[in-house]
Amino acid sequence: MPIAASLLSTVQIEWRRRYDDYLTLSDYVRDRCFEFRRQHPNVVRIIFSREPKVKTAESITQKVEARRKETPGFSYEDVTDIVALTILCPYASDVSQFIAWMKTAFEVRTDDATAYKVYPSGHRGYHYIITPTLPELASKPRLNKLKCELQIKTLLQEAFDAKSHDLWYKPGNLKVGEDLQAQFTVVSVALNAIDGQTEFLKRLILREQQALDLRRNACLELYLRGYGDMPAKLGLDPDNLPEVVTIVQNLRRGATELLSGDFCKFAAYCALKIDNPLLTDEAIGHAEEWVQQDPQEVHRLFVRGAINWALGRFESSFQDLAEVIDRAARGEAADPEEGRRAKNNLIYFVCDCKLFRHSVDDDWVAKIGPFVEELRSADTGNETDTLGFYLILFGKTPDEIEEGRRLMRNSRTLRRNKTDAQIYAKFYTLHEYVALNRLLEMQDRP
Repeated sequence: MPIAASLLSTVQIEWRRRYDDYLTLSDYVRDRCFEFRRQHPNVVRIIFSREPKVKTAESITQKVEARRKETPGFSYEDVTDIVALTILCPYASDVSQFIAWMKTAFEVRTDDATAYKVYPSGHRGYHYIITPTLPELASKPRLNKLKCELQIKTLLQEAFDAKSHDLWYKPGNLKVGEDLQAQFTVVSVALNAIDGQTEFLKRLILREQQALDLRRNACLELYLRGYGDMPAKLGLDPDNLPEVVTIVQNLRRGATELLSGDFCKFAAYCALKIDNPLLTDEAIGHAEEWVQQDPQEVHRLFVRGAINWALGRFESSFQDLAEVIDRAARGEAADPEEGRRAKNNLIYFVCDCKLFRHSVDDDWVAKIGPFVEELRSADTGNETDTLGFYLILFGKTPDEIEEGRRLMRNSRTLRRNKTDAQIYAKFYTLHEYVALNRLLEMQDRP
């Protein structure tokens, strides 16, 4: 049936008027999603816009005509997928993680139950309608009243769609027979079951890692509690934190007058405690702002490096500590011990990255080699825990791991300060757990 000329003309006028705005919206949403992907590359694998980026005026008109058969009042303004992007995740749990972030990054106009679609064609996936947040619209008024559809699927769901789309939607609007529809359903259900099975396998594989993560977070929460009276100044209870929006609002209000090392540590503590990507970005942003206020103060880099490490931004933490070491060597640090402490922390952070990311760039391993030898020869006792951790992680023989355990025990006896001893006790338990597991793995090898 030909498209109604009057409707097409009306749609084309509005479509042309806002075409550039639609392109801007598509790029804005894509860029925000890529920010998430850069921080969580294992959660989101692929992000792509529909081609063309903006739905054509003819396609919009066809959709309006089709919907009017069921809803006579349906109009151009009701079309929600003029701009659409697809997000592909390896596992269903990754989809959930992305959706949780999406709800903090955009205004979401679709509830979860409505968003999840299962079509007769076998297609499965989430279809959310989103808009920029009100603060974003204040700075980008041209995006006002524009909507974007985000389709969020697993890789297997996308694989089914890619294989079946051209077969299901046959040329000339020819219908697929019931027997073929049933076969499409069988394939879709089978792939959905595989998604479920691989999710189960993922949970089994990650169980030990999750146990390590819980132990590490308990250590880090204690480590970051060196934030002084900052919670009281910000009106927040560290043991009973409110919801994310309230925390962010309080941090942003307080940053004007209270920005400091303690402020940045408390922001990082909140991000770790709540485990929310928006809070993580907020804490990193405050640490960056604090450094930029006085870039010449080397200690600020040191603190930012520790915060990057605590929040899992390992590469950034390595770069911060390496810069502290270089600047201290040039005599730019106010505290002559800053360089030594930075070397000690860099060794520890590289070891921690290997433990929790299972890999670390060879360049950084080579970078810390001379610093490890400095620790071996210094024999001051102050950094024996770091040397012990290095031997536990990088030791190639049971004897080297046992030597690491011995050094950790010795370091524990040197902790005289009560708070320092409490923090170290947590880390000691974590490192002992790792050492024993490595020894067991070596014994199991043929």
